[in-house]
Amino acid sequence: MKIFVPDNFLQEKKYIIRQLLSYLSLPEYTILPSNDQWYTIENKERKILIKDKFFASIKDGNYIQTKYLPQTVQFLPENKFLPENNLVILFGDPIFEITSDQIKIGADIFASAFYFLTLWYEKVITEKDEHDRSPDRVNILVRNNLHYRPVVCEYVAFLSKLLKFIGVRAELKNQYTLRITHDVDMLKRFTSPIDFAKGAVNDILRRHSIRYFYKTTKAYLGYGLGRRRDPYDTFDFLMDTSERAGLVSEFNFIPSKLDEPYAFYDYRDVLAAQKIQHIRERGHIIGLHGSYRAYRDKQLFLEELQRFKQTWHIEPKVGRQHFLRFAVPYTWQIWEEAGLEDDSTIGFNKHAGFRVGICYPYKVFDIEQRKTLTLTESPLILMEGALLNEIGHDFHKFWDKAMELHRQVKRYNGNFILLWHNNSFGFGVFYDKQDFYGSLVKELSK
Repeated sequence: MKIFVPDNFLQEKKYIIRQLLSYLSLPEYTILPSNDQWYTIENKERKILIKDKFFASIKDGNYIQTKYLPQTVQFLPENKFLPENNLVILFGDPIFEITSDQIKIGADIFASAFYFLTLWYEKVITEKDEHDRSPDRVNILVRNNLHYRPVVCEYVAFLSKLLKFIGVRAELKNQYTLRITHDVDMLKRFTSPIDFAKGAVNDILRRHSIRYFYKTTKAYLGYGLGRRRDPYDTFDFLMDTSERAGLVSEFNFIPSKLDEPYAFYDYRDVLAAQKIQHIRERGHIIGLHGSYRAYRDKQLFLEELQRFKQTWHIEPKVGRQHFLRFAVPYTWQIWEEAGLEDDSTIGFNKHAGFRVGICYPYKVFDIEQRKTLTLTESPLILMEGALLNEIGHDFHKFWDKAMELHRQVKRYNGNFILLWHNNSFGFGVFYDKQDFYGSLVKELSK
């Protein structure tokens, strides 16, 4: 099989073609430059033509500009090769023509996939929230209510069927997996009577809930009398739940100091070391939770990594950034230089779903250095607090949305990455709702 690629922006084009095809079991293929305006995939006497619409329009050598952002979403109409009723198009035209030996597609699916996976648009869109994050509302999938569709996975399935038309066996290699992660933002709720008083007052004034006030008071008295654990000490429960499902949990700890922003424990805290040791003894994974400022501060990030290694005697390979703070492409560059292998920061802050349109891990492309990194990005699909923000405090809706995502990820043999904080059972809507979480994990693990 030969793939002829229009000869501008070859690094970008080779990256996205290889990334999409990496999910398929394929014979060897070669990528060759051409002076045509179509991507052409040839095998024997048949071929697929896909329009190079996006990169062909870049005349100044720099696509990271506002004028190149897609303004609307189009849809390739239904045909027998699509996995869904239509296909989301960001660049190109909804043209699909088929003859006995050729398929011609006006939709530039390679540029659309590149747009999602590299997040280059977040360099262009300057709007940020209070934590310097790209707001969910600027995401084109959220704007068009498409964030529950793994559109890049749909591109892969589409390519699989197209390749079969030209006589190439192309089966999806990936298998459905559930990956459970826990960001340990806090170790204890009750560090002092003052903390209890603040929590109880907030239950009344901020949460407007006598029920939460009663639960907080009951939990504090039980903890103080030694009759129950601190509400945030749910580590054994979380591990038990994962083990019953035949899984391991990943606990991401922050190697920060108490005087740093949004740091609620110190990396030198004896309790932190005890919990980490206990988790490791049970065979679960410890990951790095880069602190609030470290997402774009390489020196601080590397210092925190050294704290991790020297104090906790762990060489972390996985993790994500605190508050899901992320800067394109700097955070990825920092993780790459630090020698980490897998990041799962890329997920929505106030929604669940597919922020980059995919539920497969993928190699990162650095849009500044124009090269593929060794770092893998494993997109976050569901964070409990983000989904609550999206649908409100309704357990039935929460369950339904989680199952909708579950069906989509399973449909495309993807990786369902769940983030559930250890402190979620200690306050708010999930207070003491361990049974709900247990049922959710059991269902997602099927």
